[in-house]
Amino acid sequence: MLRTPRRQAESEAYEFAGILGLKDKARRYPESLSGGEQQRVAIARALAMHPALLMFDEPTTRSIQSAARGCVRSCAASSRAATRWSSCLTRPVFWSGLSDNLLYMENGEAIECGETDRILSSPADPRTKDFVQQAE
Repeated sequence: MLRTPRRQAESEAYEFAGILGLKDKARRYPESLSGGEQQRVAIARALAMHPALLMFDEPTTRSIQSAARGCVRSCAASSRAATRWSSCLTRPVFWSGLSDNLLYMENGEAIECGETDRILSSPADPRTKDFVQQAE
């Protein structure tokens, strides 16, 4: 428990809600939100705990509209200095310019790891190249 003063916690919550495009929905109950909105609320809640590392499984899944994907990307960019993001995803291009390194895994085996922009532009392993091309 962080024991953050209520006013500070509410201020941070509204800040994250704004970054994630949810400021107008801040007082709504979760069941009244769409699946993508619920997912962004979960990201905001996690960031409010000021973690050193966040791990996600598909933070930009197809259930999130493209505008909302941009909000998640903005949130990752704005919190990058304080929080490291780690993600499992099928659309690695999302992390271009945000992440320093990218790890491509297939069937539990690490296939290729290195600088994100290098892997996205010229992967060394043919399996990684095939994955990047299909994911675009």
